[in-house]
Amino acid sequence: MVHQNVTMNWVYEHFLAYLHLSIADCDCIVSQKELNNLSCFTLLKNLSPERGLKLVKEVYIEFLSHTEEEKRAYIRENVSKFLRTEFIKNRVIVDLEDAVHLKDEESEEYIMFRYIRKVINNCK
Repeated sequence: MVHQNVTMNWVYEHFLAYLHLSIADCDCIVSQKELNNLSCFTLLKNLSPERGLKLVKEVYIEFLSHTEEEKRAYIRENVSKFLRTEFIKNRVIVDLEDAVHLKDEESEEYIMFRYIRKVINNCK
């Protein structure tokens, strides 16, 4: 269940962490190593490592309460809110692609990346 009282206060960095968690969770397990690495991606570098990890953990707690359908719907419904310019959209796509570049193109993670990329590219 999406908790609107939590997600309505989210900013761009929360949404970015949500996208990364969506990819990391494709195998139904987000390891502590994956969780720690999410706070280190390029677009979160403006945050201190402690703040980045805290933000990712906050998002992860909410993320766990969402069904697969709710996760996809949340992404679809919020891309235009958080990714407003072509520059930001392209930057996020490149960042997400970097996160999956070592994965096989048929892996669940890569398939989720393609879904997110499609949603971003189709956003008006």
